[in-house]
Amino acid sequence: MKAQKKRIDGYVYKVTPFTGRSSFRIQMKLARLLSPSLGLLAGMFSGGKKAIKELAKNPDNKDLQMKSLLDLDLDGELIGKAFSGLFNQCSEDELLDLLLMILEKTERGDEGNEVFITEESFDAFFAQNLLSAFKVAVFVIQVNYPDFFALAALTGSETDQTDG
Repeated sequence: MKAQKKRIDGYVYKVTPFTGRSSFRIQMKLARLLSPSLGLLAGMFSGGKKAIKELAKNPDNKDLQMKSLLDLDLDGELIGKAFSGLFNQCSEDELLDLLLMILEKTERGDEGNEVFITEESFDAFFAQNLLSAFKVAVFVIQVNYPDFFALAALTGSETDQTDG
């Protein structure tokens, strides 16, 4: 898996995939903390549930993964709703540690002027726009776990069907 770039709130972010152990640790934490909000997170795909279901059926299809990645609509309102459950499940320090862990391999800036997101640069980059930090985190999750949101969409669609 190679690095991916995306412009979010006016800045270019470059995400380098996690190492195996980091990936495992982060995925387990995310699954535990975000499971109540997965359906809302899945709603950020502008391609719709049909495309997400297709990705879930064919998780190794690189074309579908890239299309899903590029179609991800980083909607601030949905992100806020999805992550609101986190605030009840963990302390501020736990959430900040997880956010920094997710953003650890992420760079911000144009080609040649990239800066890794560290504790210090996090303070400078997101001091007056914390929502951007969550938008970038969602992009990092999508790059590292392309099927994460596809599974969420399947879960969300099953819930939609039972709700009537």
